[in-house]
Amino acid sequence: MKKIKIILLFAIFLFASSVCFAGWSKPVYKIDSGYSYDFRHPDKDFYFVSGEARFKKEDVFEGIDIIIKPFVNFNWNQDRNIWERKELAVAVDVPLTSWFTLTQDLRATWYKEDMRDYGSIEKEYFTESATTLMFKKVLLDNLDFKLEGFFSNVYLFNLDKQEATRNELCVGLVLPVNEHFKSQIDWRHIDRIHYYDSDTLEAILTWEF
Repeated sequence: MKKIKIILLFAIFLFASSVCFAGWSKPVYKIDSGYSYDFRHPDKDFYFVSGEARFKKEDVFEGIDIIIKPFVNFNWNQDRNIWERKELAVAVDVPLTSWFTLTQDLRATWYKEDMRDYGSIEKEYFTESATTLMFKKVLLDNLDFKLEGFFSNVYLFNLDKQEATRNELCVGLVLPVNEHFKSQIDWRHIDRIHYYDSDTLEAILTWEF
């Protein structure tokens, strides 16, 4: 059953990509690499890297654009020497205004995390959905310097167990370095709904091409 779900998700991935290449915009590719520092749990710090392809279709619904984003994500916990989380997903962005975007995605997730207590590392595969509300605003913009601020809320739901797993609140700053690179720093509160919480500081470098 798990293999079937992986195949189905991968089929969605390929379908989304083929649709986009067939009639949508030229893809924009993005690679994020960063580090997450957990103030509450020192052994929960991790490095992460993610990659995505972004395809855009303009004026789908009376001036509203649609963006499809197949992506992968990997979290490496150096302290425990394990890949804590691996994800394969397809997301749909709907920018409703210049400052508000609604995102819905479907993920195949593999994790090794201490979910029930700090000493018990569980290995599990599941599918989950994630709903993201993103609010952003340009704080400074001149010829030499641009600074953006954002606030987001991410709600994750385990489709196999039919229960919520996490709710994440995030506030941060984005500083574009040049046409292809930008840096980001943010604070994130992670509520693992059935277990423990985390407060993290993240630093991210993004390459777009």
